[in-house]
Amino acid sequence: MKISLLTNVLISIFFYSFLAGCTNERISSCRQLTNSISPIEEKMNDLEDNNLDMILDTAQTFELTSQTITNQSFEDDNLREYALRLSQVYQEYADNTKNFVDAYEKKDQEKGIFYQQQLINLFSRQQEIVQTINSYCI
Repeated sequence: MKISLLTNVLISIFFYSFLAGCTNERISSCRQLTNSISPIEEKMNDLEDNNLDMILDTAQTFELTSQTITNQSFEDDNLREYALRLSQVYQEYADNTKNFVDAYEKKDQEKGIFYQQQLINLFSRQQEIVQTINSYCI
């Protein structure tokens, strides 16, 4: 009887330690991802719609952030998957933003509207991924 109680306590401690380890792993990965995307948040706060140089600079920041996320090794498998999806969206933001500016400079209204719609669609995808990440990290 005492052995059974001791075994149960040890098993409980083992599972608690395992769960605590998973939580720390998740927290660490969440912080890592949050730190990676902070440059984008800063750029977006300062962005002026009519300043093409700022818009292109923001596209470059999206591209660099995408690369940063892709090159990181997240300990948490689920967050790694979410981060890679976000990285892909950021790369598409960069590409479509550059294409939009190019169309704007060439006064190609059809392409401009197309790339603008692509950016709107990407915003929706980004919101879904960020919402998933936030739910997972909380």
